[in-house]
Amino acid sequence: MAKGKSSIAFGVATKVAGVLASKSFDAVTNMVRNFGSGKVCTEDIAALEIEIQNLKIKTEETEKECELLKSEISQKEDTIEKLNYEISLLSKKFTISVVVAVILLIAAIVGFVI
Repeated sequence: MAKGKSSIAFGVATKVAGVLASKSFDAVTNMVRNFGSGKVCTEDIAALEIEIQNLKIKTEETEKECELLKSEISQKEDTIEKLNYEISLLSKKFTISVVVAVILLIAAIVGFVI
């Protein structure tokens, strides 16, 4: 009899740990209350198993959303790199244009003075 209770207690502890991880405190409170009074029933265990399955599904959905977000971030990082490259090219072109304009201005002033 003691061996059966200890395996039930282990099973209950395992389920409680899973529920605690998911922050389903109501289910845990009910389970602990029933366990303390010796009324652990299959409905409590079944409810916890359903909660664990729901959490597994939510975890899978969250992981898929994370993968999509990682993909979007990667695409946006690529876009940022391309834009930075284009900005660099435009900056170089602008610098060259300013230098040429200054040289032409100096040449015009020198030509006007001479």
